[in-house]
Amino acid sequence: MAERAGLRRTAGVASALLVLVLAACTTGGGDGAPGETAQHAAERYLGYLADGDAASALAMVPSLTDSPDKVYAGVELLADDVLAAAESRIENPEITAESDGAGSTATFDVTYSLDGEARSGRLMMQLDGADWVVGSADGKGALVVELVPAQGDPGPATFEIAGRAVGVAENGRPGFLLFPGVYSIPVDLDPSLLVDAATALETTVEIGFDGQPTRVEIPVSSVP
Repeated sequence: MAERAGLRRTAGVASALLVLVLAACTTGGGDGAPGETAQHAAERYLGYLADGDAASALAMVPSLTDSPDKVYAGVELLADDVLAAAESRIENPEITAESDGAGSTATFDVTYSLDGEARSGRLMMQLDGADWVVGSADGKGALVVELVPAQGDPGPATFEIAGRAVGVAENGRPGFLLFPGVYSIPVDLDPSLLVDAATALETTVEIGFDGQPTRVEIPVSSVP
């Protein structure tokens, strides 16, 4: 009987160890789980963009929220309602290769479609502590809307996106960050200022995720 009790106790300890091992194996694996690879983090980011989840995408670019962008103004257009208002978002993003990797950084070649057209680009990930995040220069683009007078320097225009009126850039910075997509941009301007009365005051722009700006220039007789 004593021997049987000892066996039961041993089996009980083994069962407890098995439960602990199984629990350890099934813990984690969610978004941003410890041990997430650079490629999985990049795929997660691209998935957020495709799904229109700007808040989750922005959380993966901590450099933008931790300190102001040195070139463009604010992150207020990196928002769910703005991305939802895009006429088209990226679709079917796929990482085709890792083009560069060196310890704390990894750069991936990416293909996707936008408004029915095939597109490609690169996405750099970097380690932030124990987490892979999007490099500050990647993962979004910028929109610069300028009035171009016959004489003098270009001036800022007021435009609207997703119902938001956007005016002069903060701190004199000449543009706004946007997540990738195709956007319709109506510009609020007195038509009498136009050099060409036929100039369209609503334009469609495509924003990529290589960090480069898309410029909209409107010829005017003078800057208001």
